[in-house]
Amino acid sequence: MNGFSAEELSPPFPGAVTAAHAGHRDCTEAGCPIDYRVKITNTSDRDVFVQSCSAAELNPPLSLPIVDAGAGFFIGAGTTKSTHVHSVYVGLEKRSARSLVGQQLNCNGLDWHGHPPP
Repeated sequence: MNGFSAEELSPPFPGAVTAAHAGHRDCTEAGCPIDYRVKITNTSDRDVFVQSCSAAELNPPLSLPIVDAGAGFFIGAGTTKSTHVHSVYVGLEKRSARSLVGQQLNCNGLDWHGHPPP
């Protein structure tokens, strides 16, 4: 145990994919590398860290990592922020990368109670 714990806030925070394109690496069994930009709104009165979002409108739903390690992408209370995620292997073919643009997201926000992991 690392001594860190977080509370997952509810409901999920709204977000959207604002840009997406295929990455330059080769595809693997896990999928193809996709670069994407997301905009996420923290609708709570607490600072949060977002680690992943779900594109629930896709069939099957697709999980989009926002960070690959650490506490997550920081978003202050009541604010909206954007971030660019590079070469994440998601369950899409390269030719489908642009279909992510405009997808509405449900993003999980974590409150580390002032003590996020490094």
